Amino acid sequence: MVMETSKAEIASDLQALGIKKGDVLFVHSSLKSLGWVDGGPETVIGALTDVLGQDGTLAMPAFSFDCFRPGTPFDHEFSPSTVGLITETFRRQPGVLRSRHPTHSVAARGPQAQFIIAGHDETTSPCGRSGPFGKLYDLDADVLFLGCGLDCNTTLHAVEDWAGAPYLMTVKLAVRHPDGSTAIVHVHNEPLRHRDLAGPNHVLISAFREQDVLRQGYVAAANCHLASIRGMVDLTFEALRRDPAILLCNDPKCSFCSRARKLVLKAGYQRLTVP
Repeated sequence: MVMETSKAEIASDLQALGIKKGDVLFVHSSLKSLGWVDGGPETVIGALTDVLGQDGTLAMPAFSFDCFRPGTPFDHEFSPSTVGLITETFRRQPGVLRSRHPTHSVAARGPQAQFIIAGHDETTSPCGRSGPFGKLYDLDADVLFLGCGLDCNTTLHAVEDWAGAPYLMTVKLAVRHPDGSTAIVHVHNEPLRHRDLAGPNHVLISAFREQDVLRQGYVAAANCHLASIRGMVDLTFEALRRDPAILLCNDPKCSFCSRARKLVLKAGYQRLTVP
C-alpha cells in the first residue's frame, strides 16, 4: 500500500526544519523525492504558502534553458520553467510574478515579490548583485533544497558573479518581445559548464554546517537542507580568499574546470568582498 503525504504533514515537516511565518524563502525542489503527495505540486506549494503566512514571500527558480536550443526564443509569459514540476506549477499560479531573464528568471509571490524580480531584464547577468539573488541576500532570505541535493545551489553562482570570476561566459540568445518580435541579446556572466559546488565532503559544505548556516532534515520522504543565503555568500567569499579555485573541481579530465583554475590562479577575482 502506497502512503500519501498530506499538505498538513508537509507543513509540519517544513516548520520542524526551521521555516516560519514571515520568512522570505527561495525553493529548489524535486517533487518525486517527496514520495506520493496527495494533490501533487499544488499541495507542496500550498504547504509552503501556509507555513510562510500572508507576511512571508515564496520565490522559486523559473529557469528556462530551452532558449539554448536554436529557434526557441525566451518568452517571458509562455516559456516554461525547466527546473522541476513544482517550479513550473508555481510560475503559472495566480499572483505569481516572474522576472525578465531568458535563462535564470525567478518567480515570486508575497509582499517582497515585486522587489525581488524588479530590474532582472534580459541584458543583465543571471545572478548579478542588482538582480533577484542580490535582493534575496539583502532580505536575509533562506533557501530550501527540497529533496534535490545541493548541486543546484545558484547562490554560489551569484558569488562567482559578484566576485568577478574570470571564467564566466557571455552568450547570445533570442528573446521574444510582447509585440511578437524577436531580438538577439547578449547575456553576460552565464554560469555554464561543470563546477564542484556541493560534494558531500566539500569543504564549503562542512563550513556551512559548522557555522550553523546549513541544517538538514526530512520533508515527507525527501532529504532536505535549509540554508541562509547571506551566510553562504559571506562564508564563500571568505573561502575564496584562501583558495580562489574552491568552487571548481579537481578532476584533471574536466577541461572546463582545468582552464578556469588556471584563469583564477593567474588573474584572480575583481573583488573578494560582497559588493
